[in-house]
Amino acid sequence: MAQHDLLLVVPKADELAVVERALEADFSAPAGELLATNVPFYELQIADVSTVVVALEGQGNERSSLATNRAIEEFNPVLAFIVGTAIGNPSRCGLCDVVVSELVHDLTQTVAHEDGRVTYRPHQIEPVSKIRREMGRFLQDYDPNRLATAVESLLGLRLNDLLPDTPIRPKLSFEHIASGNQLIKDPNAAIWTQDDRYSCYDMESAGFASAAQQHNEVYWMTIRGISDFGDADTKKSSELRRASTAAAIVFARDFLHDGLRVCHPRTLRPPVERSTTLAPGQFYTRMDGLGWFKDQLSERHGIEIPHHYIGRDITLDTFAAICERSGVVDHEAAVTALNVLRSEYFDLKYRDYDYTDDIRGYIPGWADEIHDILRELGVRLQNCTVLDVGVGNGLELVPLFVDAKTIIGVDLSEDMLGRASERLPSMQKVCAPAEQLATVAPGSVDLYVSLRAYMSRFFDMRKAIGEAYRVLKPGGYVLISIANGYLNKVDEELSIVRGLKVSGTVDVLDEEEPHQKAAEVRQHLRDIGFEDIEYHSRTTDIYVWARSPRSSHSPHSPEAIADAEVEHARN
Repeated sequence: MAQHDLLLVVPKADELAVVERALEADFSAPAGELLATNVPFYELQIADVSTVVVALEGQGNERSSLATNRAIEEFNPVLAFIVGTAIGNPSRCGLCDVVVSELVHDLTQTVAHEDGRVTYRPHQIEPVSKIRREMGRFLQDYDPNRLATAVESLLGLRLNDLLPDTPIRPKLSFEHIASGNQLIKDPNAAIWTQDDRYSCYDMESAGFASAAQQHNEVYWMTIRGISDFGDADTKKSSELRRASTAAAIVFARDFLHDGLRVCHPRTLRPPVERSTTLAPGQFYTRMDGLGWFKDQLSERHGIEIPHHYIGRDITLDTFAAICERSGVVDHEAAVTALNVLRSEYFDLKYRDYDYTDDIRGYIPGWADEIHDILRELGVRLQNCTVLDVGVGNGLELVPLFVDAKTIIGVDLSEDMLGRASERLPSMQKVCAPAEQLATVAPGSVDLYVSLRAYMSRFFDMRKAIGEAYRVLKPGGYVLISIANGYLNKVDEELSIVRGLKVSGTVDVLDEEEPHQKAAEVRQHLRDIGFEDIEYHSRTTDIYVWARSPRSSHSPHSPEAIADAEVEHARN
């Protein structure tokens, strides 16, 4: 059976018809039945999420538990949602409101008392914190008017025409959902006084949630639309049930389109293949950087350099010394010429770069990896002067630093800086190499960020980190990333291959190279005196971060080392 990203459980036939319409799907014939059950399922895509829809075609927690467990075993989804209608607590909900499960209270276990009373023995089931935060964040920013408009358009009706004497204004909330085995037929039922946190009641969420919770890698959520309050009159209205189902599935659909970031299936379970080469035609194999530099040096300056001298690990100064030895140019002229070539090379390769061929385009929410790190460090961008070194054409500026108090973009290329400032006009421009930030004042920056620039050709990591140390305020942070893989495409199938290209090759990969590069960054940070150095591998990059000493005169700082050398000479 094919693996799917999302399991969507729909309890009843009239609800399934609304879901079919909302998702523009065809449920005329099921793709099959769940193993050893008569429960049909359907397959489709929602946005870029591969989905299997399971139709319970009946109610009850026992049925939803069995079907959910069987579907998870068969399809191995990352996400699991149940959508449908629910009975609302009259004191907390309105008709067509959407209630999302902050917590599910399982009321399937009851206690019979001698006086004939029956009470519930509640058991609480809590969704995984990551999906709760993700859904809560999306719900908080979601416009209820957007929901009402979409429902009316989907069903071709006006909500306020459903009950002329009862205005319907859908709202959304993150609440406690109760779920039991008994139908509530009275709006004044005792269940609402047993626990005043219950926002609504249904007969499937407890079974669904208890089954999903048994599978640790499944991120589940219950999404219910309020169709009635246990009132027999409103319960007869099929239009109310259709409208409340539509509200639930429209919100779920919008979340899948616009809200999935941290909990996107690709983020949580990216398909990774083990390969030592990149597929032909992949972006990073289209341009032979080594050959380009070798040809340009020969054509423009008459410098003939052996191919193996132009590797990733050779620094600008070292390479300039090799050029100088040829007798064609002096050291300073060689550095100038190479910086010009570096700028031109990056312009040619990255001027129009987007995320089409980048892991970051394949992993939704990659920016959250960085925001999470900054949050852990206590960095508030609104109070920060941020230096983005190697800003390129500015693709990362808006998703990462639009909220910064001050953003300074550094790049070798004036053209790239121009493109970056078009994306974020408030960005201040500095045209310079990372190794020489002369126009950036000492101790003027709160956060130094360099994403993937430390992998560049002819890059002097030690000098660049020295400049980071100089420009950072005491207690400021440096955050450096190393790409950890490529997006590979073979026979229209996309996957991730980990590693970086081996220096001197076009398509050969080394899986350990990103980790070795990150280790080199850590060592230089440690040598120059940075503190609290951390290293983490995330879905797209390896991140290294550290804090500048709160005292500007660290025993390992360049100033302190120079003072120590002077003192040693005196003695």
